[in-house]
Amino acid sequence: PWDDGSGGHLTVLPTNRNDFMSYCWHKGTPIQWISPYRWQAMFAKFAPTTPDTTITPAKAGAATGTITPVYYISGQLDQNGSGSLDPIFVLPGLTVTPTVTGEYTLEVENGAQETLSSVSFTAVFTDVEGVPLEAVPFNFQLPFQENAAKIILKHNGAELVSIVPSPNPPTVEVTAPGNGDSWSGQETIAWLAGDVDGDPLQFTILYSPDEGASWHPIASGLTGNDYLVDVDRLPGGEGGKIRLIVSDGFNTVQVDSAGLFSVPHPAPIVVIETPADGQAFLVNEWIKLSGSASTAAVSASEHLTHVWSIDGQPFEVGPETDILPGEGEHTITLTVYDAYGNHGEASVTITVSPVPASKKIYLPAIQN
Repeated sequence: PWDDGSGGHLTVLPTNRNDFMSYCWHKGTPIQWISPYRWQAMFAKFAPTTPDTTITPAKAGAATGTITPVYYISGQLDQNGSGSLDPIFVLPGLTVTPTVTGEYTLEVENGAQETLSSVSFTAVFTDVEGVPLEAVPFNFQLPFQENAAKIILKHNGAELVSIVPSPNPPTVEVTAPGNGDSWSGQETIAWLAGDVDGDPLQFTILYSPDEGASWHPIASGLTGNDYLVDVDRLPGGEGGKIRLIVSDGFNTVQVDSAGLFSVPHPAPIVVIETPADGQAFLVNEWIKLSGSASTAAVSASEHLTHVWSIDGQPFEVGPETDILPGEGEHTITLTVYDAYGNHGEASVTITVSPVPASKKIYLPAIQN
């Protein structure tokens, strides 16, 4: 039972609690909060892994720590009691420690079967609406260990599945783009890779527009030897580099493309939020205009200038304004310029009609 805050009676909690819960009240208002399991799963998946030396509470909520090499361990738990592990990657990151322990455990062991690090967690095989699920994913970062010999997924202490490193790491070389290339439209990232142990390989691609000062994910979970990328979705820059990260399931190798290539700065993508296209108004009715723009630039709000026009005539600067147009059909256009001379635009058509006689208000005449 739980006091519902209404001043005198108790409410019995349901037994089938979902991942989003609302079984208590504050001053008569139901309070919703996420379940510990779902919160931990989301935190583990989206924990920050920026190149900053230290993650502060302002950046990561309750998480503090130093960026170091970590094992990125993900997989799946099945309702039937089995489980699986995805290929493991070793990359800079922040160790994620669950807030709720449970019956599942990930362990890193050395050759003497000694536990070097571990993490335990729980799993709920229902979605947020309480619908049963056959399987649920998991994702954690554990500290990298130089003498690791095995990573194990356990359930109630029994091993479900494990990964052991093969004797030889994979090899990889980026063959495209090349030094001095200029990208546009759609381009192909290509590489040569091999593994003398015959392990299946999985690839992750990162892109840097500024000679490696910042990195942007392009794709992960890849197989094969090339990947087609839409250049318009990338931040522009003259210091383009591709980083290819390959895992043989346990060993991880990364390599950068040789030299630098260039990517043009894409034009902003513009949206007019109000008014709607085809919307009708009456004469003497003020119309609110609002719009926004997105860009693949390193800074999403990097020196964007919003210019409003009506029937081809500019009249205001800024993402929001108001206008009182005359009677007739009008085209409203929002043009957004970036710091590189690019621009994008969006337009809507509106109609302004005279006030019908049935809605006119006549004041009484006053005679002496």
